[in-house]
Amino acid sequence: MENSDIRTFQDDDLQDIVLQALYRIPDYLSIENNILIPLHINSEQGRILIIRKRLVVEGLIEEKEPDSPSSLVKITPKGYQIIDDFGIYKNYKKEHRKISQSQRAIQQLEEKNLRLKNLNIIVGLISFLIGSLSGFLLSDPIKNILRRWLEAN
Repeated sequence: MENSDIRTFQDDDLQDIVLQALYRIPDYLSIENNILIPLHINSEQGRILIIRKRLVVEGLIEEKEPDSPSSLVKITPKGYQIIDDFGIYKNYKKEHRKISQSQRAIQQLEEKNLRLKNLNIIVGLISFLIGSLSGFLLSDPIKNILRRWLEAN
C-alpha cells in the first residue's frame, strides 16, 4: 500500500480497519504500532485515541490500560459478533441507525395509540352518559311526570 494520511480516512473506515485487524488477531494489540503503521497509515495520536474511545464506549473493544494514551486493545465478544453479522463496521453503523430510527418511530406510534385509546375511552363514556340520560328521559314514568308538569303550567 502507498502511504496514506489518516485524514483521508473517515472515522468509520479507521474503526473498521481496527476491528478487522483485532478480529483476525485475537490478542491485545497497539492500534498505532500493530495495525496502522504496518498498513502505512500515518496516524495522529489524538485521532487514534478518539477512535479507540468510541469503540470502547460501543463495547466493541476493551483497553488493557484505559488511562494510557497508547493502551493495547482487544476485540470483545460483541465486536466479534458485529464483524460476523455485518462484515464491516460501516454496515453495522448503518443498520444500528435504522434500528434506532425504527425504535423512535415505534415509540411515537405507541404514544399516538395511547392518546387514541384515551380519546376512545372519553368518547365511549360520553356516549354512555348521553345514551343513559336519553333513555332515562324517554322512559314512560319520566314522560308522564314531564307531561303532567307541562299540562300544569
